[in-house]
Amino acid sequence: MVGFPKFILINAYMPCDSHNIVLNDEYKEILNDVESVIVLHHEIDHVIIGGDLNTDISRNTVGFTYNNEATGAQSVLDHFIVSENLFGSIESYSCLHEGDNLSDHLPVCLNLDVKASFAPQSNAYALNRPSWQRATVQDKAAYQLRLKELLREVDIPFDVFSCRPFECVCEDHGRMIEQYYSDVMSAMIRASKECNPSRSKKKAAGWSTYVSHHQEESIFWHKIWLSSGRPRAGWVQDIRKKTRAQYKRISRWVLRNQGKLSADRMAQALSENNSRDLWREVKKLKGGSYAQPRVVDEVEGAKDVCELFRQKYEDMYSSVSFNTFTAKHGDFRACVPNASPPNTEISVFCTFCYIRVL
Repeated sequence: MVGFPKFILINAYMPCDSHNIVLNDEYKEILNDVESVIVLHHEIDHVIIGGDLNTDISRNTVGFTYNNEATGAQSVLDHFIVSENLFGSIESYSCLHEGDNLSDHLPVCLNLDVKASFAPQSNAYALNRPSWQRATVQDKAAYQLRLKELLREVDIPFDVFSCRPFECVCEDHGRMIEQYYSDVMSAMIRASKECNPSRSKKKAAGWSTYVSHHQEESIFWHKIWLSSGRPRAGWVQDIRKKTRAQYKRISRWVLRNQGKLSADRMAQALSENNSRDLWREVKKLKGGSYAQPRVVDEVEGAKDVCELFRQKYEDMYSSVSFNTFTAKHGDFRACVPNASPPNTEISVFCTFCYIRVL
């Protein structure tokens, strides 16, 4: 955005840093490529490089970022590298030990205190929309009471209701109706969000049936392991490794068999004549909608983005020069009688320029 510093973010997955000369040369080549990218974008203010750098830079403040459950090996492979002018803006830098993580790599979190702009995403497909299917009788009753409270605060345009003509052309009345409609809809949406449960993020087919309880157990024993000082041996570590291994094994099986599990759920919904569950599975197979970006080429807002695309297409279609031609209606009328009837060999002496300008 204009007036804000520009960043370049580079996500890297580097080859293994070892004593092998060939691998080390490849490592250096990739570092040179990264340097070339930074030099090419000379207008950038700050540089952040992050990822699996596959080299162990020991730090006393970080225990490990990689943990192999099978061998027990631990190392610090994942890093963030920032440009020197960002070093003073680092607020925190740490690893997140979470029991819900199925990877051997731990998430590395970098918090920076920098001036930046936020580009809001389109909320047309927000995941936190209310779910009326999951709403209980108590939820619906609370919604009715809350909606009544909010509707009492809405200003009613009595002038519009007292307008007698059937086809009112008053612009003020039109704006009042639009505002009244907007206030009522806002009250309904707000009451629904406050009182009804939200739609949860779509999970893989069979996740709740096969994986959820293993996931909860793995998270529980991971918290016990953290509170015990992250021991590398003992019964707490053994239980943590066992529950984590079960969680990984079952989750991978579910993800590998998505087609079969989804087909089984669709067949069950058909046999039970449950159209809602059937179409939910069909929607999962179809895929969801994605939020549209609100900022394009430093232009923000749907209206301004549309105008930007209109201008781009106008410039593109006007990039080829052509001879201007001025025609009058009289010229076109004089040309029409010379047009040949269908299926004849008489040529029509009426060029495209006559039609294009009219």
